[in-house]
Amino acid sequence: MTAAQDVRPPSPAEAPDHWTLLVYTVPSEPSRLRASVWRDLKRAGAVYLRDGVCALPDTPERPDARNALADLAAKVRALGGQATVVTGGRLPRERAGELAAELRAVRAVEYADLRLEAERLLASIHREQGHRELGGRGWAALRADVAKLRGWLAQIVARDYLSGAPGTLETGGAAAGASAAVERCAAAADGLAGAPVVGLGSRRR
Repeated sequence: MTAAQDVRPPSPAEAPDHWTLLVYTVPSEPSRLRASVWRDLKRAGAVYLRDGVCALPDTPERPDARNALADLAAKVRALGGQATVVTGGRLPRERAGELAAELRAVRAVEYADLRLEAERLLASIHREQGHRELGGRGWAALRADVAKLRGWLAQIVARDYLSGAPGTLETGGAAAGASAAVERCAAAADGLAGAPVVGLGSRRR
């Protein structure tokens, strides 16, 4: 099943009722300012309604979405731009459904990419099981690789605003599949190294 097939597009009735909007302008020069804001918005998981207007779901379960856009508004102003945050905004039901589908589709691709990387690492661990001991540096590199996967997962979950409370995963679908793949890596690494793998990594990247 592909990432696109793994997420059923929501009907307008399944989309959030309210949205937080960020309306902003950034000086055209230097161009790195616009690129910096765009990267931050992508990292936050926001979707664009049009140029200079982006949105996140405004739900009781995820008040951090408001905070994310408020922080970005403050950054835009610090860069010499203008920014307005609108909370509790209502969109036409069809448009809200389209945005919700876009959010889910982008997250599904991210989970699929993570799962693929975890499966590659797991295959590498299985190959190492038939070899001699890796030594201290080898174990450290293996633990670091698993920790990076766990950090990557945490970052995706942090911007998965339609899956409930922060830090939670749905019981099925792309998110759960990615999480299971990461934990299979951790378990295999534990068995190979004979010591638990400690998760590292920040929540956002």
